[in-house]
Amino acid sequence: MNLTELIKSVHEAPNAENNKAFADFFRAMVEDNSQVYTAVKPQGSGYVIDTAEHAGNIYVIMFSDSGMAATKDGSRQATIGLSNLIDSCYSNPHIRGIAINPYDRRPVFIQRRDLQFISGKEDPRQAERSWGEGIPEYSQADLMTAEEAVEFAMEIVAQYGLAAEGYNVIESSNGVTAFPNFAAVKNGQLYFVSVCVALAPAMPSLKPGLKEKLLSICAQNNAKLLYAPVSFASKDPERAGAGLALVGDEFMSTFPGFVELA
Repeated sequence: MNLTELIKSVHEAPNAENNKAFADFFRAMVEDNSQVYTAVKPQGSGYVIDTAEHAGNIYVIMFSDSGMAATKDGSRQATIGLSNLIDSCYSNPHIRGIAINPYDRRPVFIQRRDLQFISGKEDPRQAERSWGEGIPEYSQADLMTAEEAVEFAMEIVAQYGLAAEGYNVIESSNGVTAFPNFAAVKNGQLYFVSVCVALAPAMPSLKPGLKEKLLSICAQNNAKLLYAPVSFASKDPERAGAGLALVGDEFMSTFPGFVELA
């Protein structure tokens, strides 16, 4: 069985056995640095791996076999070792993972956090760091990205809001511009959750006109709108006071609960 067949089996029967078979096969390909198909675009005197956007997130492109490979917008087909493709994904903090067969009817999106687990390759952005006390020496690359801030806020909302209050999550998206961030059901009612995040002491608020747009989307799906504001800051007083959010730091968060909007 090849990767395309495994993906098909996961779609047709999404169970633990097929998911494990996919993960095992994928990791073996990473360990062997097996050649996979991708798409590249000219940049300067060379090429860069092309990307695809989905639900507000950006992914590097991969195809499970030559028959699935396709290109768009001036890109061209190329091959690359799967381990090298993951390195390319990890090198850009704004890339959220790998899109497999992005132009197919049923693409597969492997989120960055899941990619680390499936591939066995550690993501430097998620490695433990010790920043000590006060404001350390750091570079722009050490700052938490907007995508990472949204992902962090969603983890808080999932644990202290949705799970704690008995919502059953049926779908989620951590894209910066995605809506809903969560689709959840409680007592037979569908809810769309909008997660917003800000650095303390600020608390996020809906931009003018956005509430009406979100309510319109909810109305089309017979869903109620839940607004989930999250504020966070470093546990270190100096870094918190400076509004400094460093990757791998320890944070305190404030989530006052859901606000049902109508």
